[in-house]
Amino acid sequence: MEELLRRQDDRLESIAKAESNYKKSPKERVNSSYIESRLEALERLYEKFEEDHAIVASSTSNSMRETMEYFQGDYHSTFEEKYIMYKAKLKEDLKSHIKTTSMSKAQASESSVEVKLPQIKLPTFCGKYEEWQTFHDMFVSLIHENSTLAGVQKLHYLKSSLSGEPEILLRNLPITEANYSEAWNQLKRRYNNKRFNANEFLKTLFNQETIKYESASDIKHLLDTTSSCLKSLTNMGIDTTSWDVIIIHLVTSKLDSETRKMWEHRVGLQAEKSNDDLPTWPQLTEFLETRFRALEMMNQSAPNINRSQHMEKTQHSYQPTKPKSFHSAVQQNKCTMCSGSHNLYQCKQFNHLNPQERSSYVQEQRLCFNCLSPAHSVRGCHQATCCRRCGRRHHTLLHFERQGLTSDHQEPNIENEVKRATENLPASDSETRMVANFAREKLPEHQVLLATASVNVKSNNGSKHIIRALLDQGSMASFVTEATVQLLGLKRVPASGIVSGLGEGETRIKSMVSINLESRHNPEKNRTGECICVEVINIFTPNHPTHGDRLAKGGENTASRPAV
Repeated sequence: MEELLRRQDDRLESIAKAESNYKKSPKERVNSSYIESRLEALERLYEKFEEDHAIVASSTSNSMRETMEYFQGDYHSTFEEKYIMYKAKLKEDLKSHIKTTSMSKAQASESSVEVKLPQIKLPTFCGKYEEWQTFHDMFVSLIHENSTLAGVQKLHYLKSSLSGEPEILLRNLPITEANYSEAWNQLKRRYNNKRFNANEFLKTLFNQETIKYESASDIKHLLDTTSSCLKSLTNMGIDTTSWDVIIIHLVTSKLDSETRKMWEHRVGLQAEKSNDDLPTWPQLTEFLETRFRALEMMNQSAPNINRSQHMEKTQHSYQPTKPKSFHSAVQQNKCTMCSGSHNLYQCKQFNHLNPQERSSYVQEQRLCFNCLSPAHSVRGCHQATCCRRCGRRHHTLLHFERQGLTSDHQEPNIENEVKRATENLPASDSETRMVANFAREKLPEHQVLLATASVNVKSNNGSKHIIRALLDQGSMASFVTEATVQLLGLKRVPASGIVSGLGEGETRIKSMVSINLESRHNPEKNRTGECICVEVINIFTPNHPTHGDRLAKGGENTASRPAV
C-alpha cells in the first residue's frame, strides 16, 4: 500500500513539473510534434494514476481513509485538476500551431505562382483645379481609406505627393498623427471648388477647334475631349444625361464637312426607320468611332496644310504641259474683322462700310479680292464666281463705279465681254492659256483708271531700282517687260504658254522670273512673286487723252521708269 501511495505522490509532482517545463520551453522547440508528444505522455501518466487510485480506493475502508494523507489531502482531485489544465493548454497551443502552419503553407504556395506587380505610383498634384478631382479620388482610394496606415504615414504620403502651391500650403505643418486630418481638410477647402472646376470643364468642352479636313486623329481628339469633360462633370454630381441634343449640336458643328454629311445621312436613315428624329450621344459616339477607324484603315487622314509651303510649291511647280494653279481651297470660318464664327462677307461691321472702305480693308489684310479668304490671293482663288455687277475678278461687295474722265457712252456689259474673251480661246493640251483682265482696246466706250505704284526692286547684284507697277486686282497672272528683266539681270525659268488680253492678239510666253517688290516708305513691307516675261504691255497706252490738270500732282516724274 505504501508503494502505491508513494507512486501516486510522485505522479502528482510529475504532472506539475511537466507543465512548468513546458512553459519554459524555447519557442523554436515548440511545434506541433513537440506538443503532441507531451499530450501522449500526459495521457499515459493519467491512465497509470487512475489505475493505482482504483487499487488504493478498493483496498481501504472509510475509517482508514480518515487517517491517510492521500485521501485527506485529496490527491486524486488535485491530480485531475492539474491534468485538465495542462491538457487544455497543450491542445490550445497545438491548434494555434496547426493554423499558423497551414497559413504559412498557403502563403508559400500563393507566392510561388503570383507574379510580382510593379509598385503603384502615388498621384501628384501641382495646384491645377481641373486636376484636383482626379488626384482626390486616387489618393482617397490608395491612402486616405487605407486602415493599415497611421495618420503620420498618411501625412507623409500626402506631402510627398504635392508640388507648387499646395506643397507651400502644407510645408510648415509638422508631420504628426493629429495633423493629417487638418492637412487634408486644408487641401479640400482650397481646391474643392466645384463651380470653378465645372466652368473649366465647360470651357474646354465648348472651345474645341473645328476640324477642317478628314482626320482620324482630330476626330479621336474631339471625341475623347468631349467624353472626358462629360465624365468629369458627372463625377462632380452634375446630371448630363439630358444633354444629348446640346452635345450632338456642339460636336457636329466641329466636324469636317464630309464627316458631318455622313452623320446627317445616317440620322436621316435612322429617323425613317424609327420615326424618331432625335439621335442620342451614344449613337454619335458609335458613329465617330466607326468613322475614325475607317479613316485609319484607309490611311486618308488629311494633314494640316502649311500654307507657306503650299504657296511655295505652287509658285515653283510651273509645268509646260499642265495648267498652272494659283488657288488654295481652304475653308475659313473665322471673320478677320470681328473674329466671329462667320465669313467676312457675312460680317455686319464689314457690310456697314462703303465699297471703297471694304476694298482698302481687304488690301490691308492681304485677303483675296474675289472670295475674301486670307488663305490666298486673287491669283490663287479657285472660286468660279466673279462680281455680279461687272463680271470682273473681285467680290460684289468690293464693286464701286470707276468714273471715266470724258465718257458720254453707256457702260457695256463687261461680263459678256469677259465670257466671250475666255470662251473663244482654242483648246490646247500642250500649252497653258491665261487671260489678263485688263480693259480691251476693242471696248473704246469703257474708260477706266487703274492704280499704279512706285516701288523698289532688287537687281541680281543687290542694287535697288525704282519701277512703276500697274495694279489690276482682276488679273490672273503678273507680267514684267523684257526691258525690266534685262535691267535687273533676273534669272529666267523656262515656261511655255499663250496669254490673251494683253493688246489685240495673243502673246506666246517663253520664260518666267521671280521678282521682289519693296515699299519705298517701309522696306519691311515686301513681297516676292512670279512674273511672266513679255516683250511689251501694249495696254498701258491710253486710248483717250488724259488731262494732267484733272489728276492729283504726285510731285515727281515717273514717265521714264520701267513698268511691270
